[in-house]
Formats: sequence, C-alpha cells, structure tokens
Amino acid sequence: MTVVVYGVRDSVPRGVRRRARQDRNRTRIEATDGDFGSAVRRACALEGDVVLLKGDATVERGWLERLQYSAYRADEIGITGPKLLDSSGRLLSAGVHYDAAVSGELGHRYAGREAALGEANIIVPVTGLDEACLYVKREALTRDSTSAVDLSLRGWHEDRRTYYVPSATVRAAAAELPRSLGARGFFGARDVRTSDGRLRVVYVTEDTGVGGGHRDIFEHLNRLAARGHEVELFSLGEHPIWFDLEVPTRIFASYGAMLDILEPFDAIKVAT
Repeated sequence: MTVVVYGVRDSVPRGVRRRARQDRNRTRIEATDGDFGSAVRRACALEGDVVLLKGDATVERGWLERLQYSAYRADEIGITGPKLLDSSGRLLSAGVHYDAAVSGELGHRYAGREAALGEANIIVPVTGLDEACLYVKREALTRDSTSAVDLSLRGWHEDRRTYYVPSATVRAAAAELPRSLGARGFFGARDVRTSDGRLRVVYVTEDTGVGGGHRDIFEHLNRLAARGHEVELFSLGEHPIWFDLEVPTRIFASYGAMLDILEPFDAIKVAT
C-alpha cells in the first residue's frame, strides 16, 4: 500500500512518516507537487491500494488502519475517507452530498458543526469525499479522474461504493469546494420547480386505505401544499374518503401504467 502525498513535494505529514517507518514492508510514501489529478495518475502507475493525501493535512492516530479496515468490510466498497476537522476541532466535511432538490450543488455534510454531532459519527455511504484524504482500492482507481468526487462517481456508476468513516480523523486548514463536471448528469438532474419557483412533489403509494403510514403521507402532502408547493399523490387506490386530503390523486390501473407517467415526470418523487 502506498500513501501518495500531493501538493507539497517536501512536506509529508508526521504521522505518515511514522507509519512508514513502523511498517517498512507494507507502507510506502510517494510525493508529488502536482494537484489531485496528478496524484491519481501517479497512483495508477503503482501497485496495490493507495491513499491520496494532501500535503498540508494532519493525520491522527489510527487513521490509516480504520480507513483500510472499513474499505475491506465489503467487496463493493471502493473508497473510504475520514472525518475532516479544522484546527479548532469543528467539522469541515463528513463526506460530500448532492442537493438535487434545492440548489443542485455539491456540498460538505455538516460543515461547521461540532465534531461530536451524532449524525456525523455514523459510518455511511456518501456521494464523495473531500480531496484531503481518500483510501482507494486498486480497482477503484481511474486515471482520468480530476477530482475526488469524480473518482467516487465513477465508482458508483460501476457499483463500487464510497464510505465516510468517522472513526478515522484528519485535520486540514480548509475543505475544498466539491466539484465534478458529471454530477448533474450522474444524478439525472431534473427541473423540479415550477416557473414561479414552487417545488413539484409526487408521493407514490400502492393504495390509500386506512392506516398510520398513509395518514403521515397525507399530512406531508397537505402541509407541502399549504406552503405553496405543487404536490400530487400517485396511487393504485382511490382518493381517500377517510382523510381530508387536499391535493389531487392520480389513479392508475397498474404500476406499469404509473411508471410510464412517473419516469419522465420532472418532480421530487417519494415512493413509500
């Protein structure tokens, strides 16, 4: 396994040098003063797994073991990355997410929040990771990836997952603005707003019979409508008579007939 330190040729984080000295037979260090894309191309010329690590990052005890262990929890995991903190201990990134519904932009999960935030301390699959540190299995490397998010999206396209591993901690001065030329295409970005800015939202149910789950869904629909959004219910059942549902119900004879309408429909779709 090789740690490719990029961005600063002569500056290798102290924890990385210590690990390499302790494990000479298994951990090597390569340094390049190029950018992330250069580090990826360098990594592709090497054998085995790699860590792509920015030269100004500071690693904390156990970071590498935890990333490597998590990468091999399942065959379909291709990339893992750490909890990224600033110098004061606040979150810079808990992985990258894509806001398809509102902004259509990539962003860092829980940026600016306390490191102890419960939601930020759960190992989860994520859209991508910050470029400061990624553990990448050999088969997940793609030579023409120019950003960390691109590398992850190519993996997702080939059924290889990217996981955020909060037990591994790395510190950096700042998180990079997430970027990917292919993000909108990958997520099948749709125009989910009306011309006057309201959201179009569709909920899908099999039927509309009496039940607590259906009541919750109908409450969602009514409250979204009350906020001015354009909402509908798609169902194989009739419009409910036991609940005062104030939005229209489109009734279909089969799921096939429903999908013919639903698939090309530009809206946020919630299937229950």
